[in-house]
Amino acid sequence: MGIAAYLAWRLARPLTAVSKAARLVAEGDLRARVQTKSRGKDEITQLLHDFNGMADSLEKLETERKATMSTIAHELRTPMTVLQGRLAALRDGVFEVTPAEISILLQQTEMLTRLAEDLRVLSLVEVGKMSLELTEVNITQLVSDVARGFEPQAKSKNVKLNVCLPYMLTLLVDSTRLRQIVANLLDNAIKFT
Repeated sequence: MGIAAYLAWRLARPLTAVSKAARLVAEGDLRARVQTKSRGKDEITQLLHDFNGMADSLEKLETERKATMSTIAHELRTPMTVLQGRLAALRDGVFEVTPAEISILLQQTEMLTRLAEDLRVLSLVEVGKMSLELTEVNITQLVSDVARGFEPQAKSKNVKLNVCLPYMLTLLVDSTRLRQIVANLLDNAIKFT
């Protein structure tokens, strides 16, 4: 009887620890882990290690999500500040309303629109509602088209865009998302070159 009770206690203890840690994770404490001294290969030890691995992954994802949100919030401030300052200067007569000035304001609103779309996509990804529309796409043509749209921006920074794809490549992709990726890469490359 005593041996059975000891074995039951020994089996229940790690399961109780996993249950408590799982409850903490469910309540938002992504630092919760199960303490395990065993390096064995039995199912219970594997469960403890798997739980800790899952909690590590969740904590890392949450850290990355917060960093992304912080970056987007920071990037939103820049065009809003530029718009605010330039519109106030136009109102006060410091700047004249010219096509060049309107172009600057338009660029800032386009950047805000892109960032708002990024936030929308991020929220769809987080709730698992992101859907991809896969079609056969000529990647060479897609990259060339996106690059052509960045030529004025590149020229203004004295950067020469050269698309060098040696052969035509067709893949099954979501062309909208791929265009977004290529555009983000080009935008950052030009901005920081």
